[in-house]
Amino acid sequence: MLELLRPPPHRGPLIAAGAVVLATGLAVLELRLNAELAIGVHFVILALAAGIVLALGLQAPNEDGRPPAYQSVLLVTGLLLLYAALLRLSVALGAEDFFLDFPAGELTWTSFAAGAVALFAAVARRSAICLLLAAILGAVGLVAGW
Repeated sequence: MLELLRPPPHRGPLIAAGAVVLATGLAVLELRLNAELAIGVHFVILALAAGIVLALGLQAPNEDGRPPAYQSVLLVTGLLLLYAALLRLSVALGAEDFFLDFPAGELTWTSFAAGAVALFAAVARRSAICLLLAAILGAVGLVAGW
């Protein structure tokens, strides 16, 4: 099954471009259908997309010990989708809506969870942009917890 999620290097840029379009479409879906769909449905859609995009990014082969550009795009897109999914999960678990209030506790644990996944991707794939995202998410978690 994991072999099916390993993008061939010659198709990587096309797959990464499709992932960006998918994430943009999901962002529009989140904004336009916020009240029409249940929070759980939003979470499932975002989590499924994040899992697939992250799996594609983590399975892509490195070139000369460094991730190619399309792999970095896949990893960043997957991490952003994961962060959105975790925020929707926190609302489904009872947090205040982000448009109405600032739920510091939920923002703390979602930032640390997404930062941990970003740190894993940075170490596993030697990705500098994932390390930057892990640092940013860690700082957001610390400030929100403070």
